[in-house]
Amino acid sequence: LLYAILLPYIIFSFPHSFSPQFKVTPPHCIKTPSIIAHPSKGDGSLKSLEMHFSIGLHTTVCFRLEDTNENSSLSSQSLLHTVTLSRIEHHHPVTQKYNFGIPEVRADCFCECESTERCSSSSYEFLKCPEGKEQTHGCYRTFFPNQSNKSCESSSPMGSNLCCELKFNPYENRTYTAVRLGDPSTFAIFTYITYDYSANSWIERDKNPIRIQIDGRSQENSLDNRGLLKLVVSAWGRVSHQLESGMYFTQSNPGGEMEGIRKEQINDITDTNVHQLGWYRQEERNGHFYVQNGAVIAKNVHGAKVIDCKEQIYSSSLAANFYMPGRFTLPPYVEERHHWIERAAFYDGSMRQVIVSHSEGTNLYIGLHLAKGSEGNVVFLHNSSRIDSFDGSILVDSHSRHYLNLSLSEATGKLNGLIHASESVASPQIHTFSVYVHEVASTNRSLLVPLPATVDKGRKLVCMRAEEEKEEDSICAILPYHEEALEIDVENNSWRELKGRCPDCNHISYNSFIDNLNPLKLFGGFQSLGDGFTKAADLLIYIIGLIILYLLITKFIIPVCQCCLCPILVAKMTRSREEERERAERRRGDRRKDKVVDGAYV
Repeated sequence: LLYAILLPYIIFSFPHSFSPQFKVTPPHCIKTPSIIAHPSKGDGSLKSLEMHFSIGLHTTVCFRLEDTNENSSLSSQSLLHTVTLSRIEHHHPVTQKYNFGIPEVRADCFCECESTERCSSSSYEFLKCPEGKEQTHGCYRTFFPNQSNKSCESSSPMGSNLCCELKFNPYENRTYTAVRLGDPSTFAIFTYITYDYSANSWIERDKNPIRIQIDGRSQENSLDNRGLLKLVVSAWGRVSHQLESGMYFTQSNPGGEMEGIRKEQINDITDTNVHQLGWYRQEERNGHFYVQNGAVIAKNVHGAKVIDCKEQIYSSSLAANFYMPGRFTLPPYVEERHHWIERAAFYDGSMRQVIVSHSEGTNLYIGLHLAKGSEGNVVFLHNSSRIDSFDGSILVDSHSRHYLNLSLSEATGKLNGLIHASESVASPQIHTFSVYVHEVASTNRSLLVPLPATVDKGRKLVCMRAEEEKEEDSICAILPYHEEALEIDVENNSWRELKGRCPDCNHISYNSFIDNLNPLKLFGGFQSLGDGFTKAADLLIYIIGLIILYLLITKFIIPVCQCCLCPILVAKMTRSREEERERAERRRGDRRKDKVVDGAYV
């Protein structure tokens, strides 16, 4: 406890020993042209002063208030007042939200040469798969009749049937969150800090961050704790850059920091377009994945055809985008696609607001109201600018945006530049620009400067100078011109050849044998005159087959069965025939005797 009490006094007593670690440095101050209003005086009123000036993003305006009163202390006069436009933010409300995954799709199919109950329209068309041992997150059946039956031993006139199960699982178990962003509100964040220079070091006296909405009416806020300084920001209207409203997505990270947002073609919460992200949804209550109206969608998007039915070889394709296996890559973050965005992320875990921070923007026109002020005691201060050398190139990216890619060496402050029409210094100037390096000490910095389309192809002479230097003191360099090809991102779905597994398919069974004996089957699928001749030939073959079957049964099978199964019956029939023959011979002998006796008696 004693150590905790004495530690602040120890640090305060030895500022030089701790200054390297806790060194305070004011920001780089820019030159500030300002308009100062006349002080207003009334009966019993105090003098006041209003100053109006423009300020850019990440720039700082610095001034001192020098009190002419002899009784004022030197410390109050040495205070350095700084106003920095730290950030410009867009706060987008989230109006829709749902979770989805990238589906990893697998098609398991088998082919039947003949129609069976195992593969039929009633068991495979517009149906979900029955729950089985294999764990999937969505499974739907599809049916493809009238397929090729060239390899089938007994080909059906209707062709073979192909039955498939379309199985879905989230790719790498990753989950994404889609959100719809509405129109934003615009806020400017200012930072007011006062510094005091004492004992050869700067001390931070007062610090006050101020957030002001700038797309409404003019706002007024006090800078200091005593209310002597007030900041007035007028309504600004629409900013030069704004992230368009619409659907965006981010990778879900439960319990961790949310990633940035990405832009892609994404379904609204009420849509199920398989050519856009978000058609494979996740239920919030149980975490299961599904395809809305999946049985119908599977029928519409899945294509399959038989290559060899007997060998169970087929090809499959999916008329959809954003699925695996296939070509799917995450699009870049919006800050990588738009250079004017410094960061775009959700405000917190509730995911109800997305804050877009700008890295560049137009100047704000602000007013500074000083109570008890006069025109004579406000002194604006600024640091000098410097540049040692630079290099870079003129770039046209894949989205046809023109940039000057600059690499600055030992630079600080405001730097002015110009671009000539060619490599010659005598060529006309076609564009001028200014860049800012906000560090107080000279540093190396890389910058992207937007350029107009008038900066056309070819190497250009570019000259730069510090703001305080004359134009003839500029340093110049010839920069190359690079142009990237337009970005073409067309996803082509290809057919994939696969092999199915069905050990019981295409084997002769009792049902298939009885089904082939049905004569009504010959008259199915009559669609043309050629089909009529084919059916007539099939009918003739059917009749000839019946005749041959009849003769085979009556002339061969039945006698053979009688000989093999009933030998006693055959012997009895032979004996009965012999006995019948003997009785017939006796009757004939008796008749002859009767005739002889009758003749002798006469």
